[in-house]
Amino acid sequence: MWKMLLNLLIDFLLSLVRDKGIKEKDKIEVVVKPAPVLVPVNPNIVIPVEKGTVKPLLIEKFLPKTQYCPEVTDKDVIVIHHTVGSDSSSSYAYWLGSKERVATHFLVDRDGGILQCMDTKYWAYHIYINSPGNRIPKEYKKLGSEYDMRSVGIELCALGQVTLKNGVFYDVYKRAISADRVVKLDKPYKQFLYWEKYTEKQLESLEYLILTLCERYPKIKEKAKLQITYSDISEISQDALEFKRGIVSHANWRTDKYDTAPQPDLIKLLESIHTKL
Repeated sequence: MWKMLLNLLIDFLLSLVRDKGIKEKDKIEVVVKPAPVLVPVNPNIVIPVEKGTVKPLLIEKFLPKTQYCPEVTDKDVIVIHHTVGSDSSSSYAYWLGSKERVATHFLVDRDGGILQCMDTKYWAYHIYINSPGNRIPKEYKKLGSEYDMRSVGIELCALGQVTLKNGVFYDVYKRAISADRVVKLDKPYKQFLYWEKYTEKQLESLEYLILTLCERYPKIKEKAKLQITYSDISEISQDALEFKRGIVSHANWRTDKYDTAPQPDLIKLLESIHTKL
């Protein structure tokens, strides 16, 4: 029975088509579209930008204003630090709980990701030039927070010095780390021959930040263009103490600091900066 009804329905529909009972505007056009191509989102993808460097992932996660000094100051020097920690989250959490306002403007993770902790127009006490262990002439110590106020701080997330014992590398917290994370210097620095390596992605991000800051602050750029050698990047420097350099390390200003270690890849990067300005 149902087959007979179906045949009658088909005959009726065909008669409508023959008699043009279905108007052109009533026709339903079925369009088969190709399935979309799904591209996985990679938050760490880098995009080429001018000056031959790359633009890494940068996240703004500003600290509360109680954790830095919300006073606008001009900047004429970049200071490179390392954290003695594994990642940005541990340093950020420490700064949140500290009353000392010792943060830097940027943290650069091992994968090259950048965490910005405050606007570069503000400042924090990331230098502490008056440290009792800092054996520099008193005339520079008298300048006090001027070193903090005039500088932009960049922290590379790295554990610092490494020791080798019975064929195993240990970090400063006495935890074993793999050999591929370690760099051996030509000679000991601060009595340590081995250091956790600043990664290639970190150095790419450091370069990006330096070039960006040089464009933002002409005084930094002017001095950085004249800096050709960085062989003393980890030593006390009178030129650095007198603000004659556009890019320095924490150790250029403090004898009791270990950052940054004179790693060949870091020095090579810094010595190429003046050619890109």
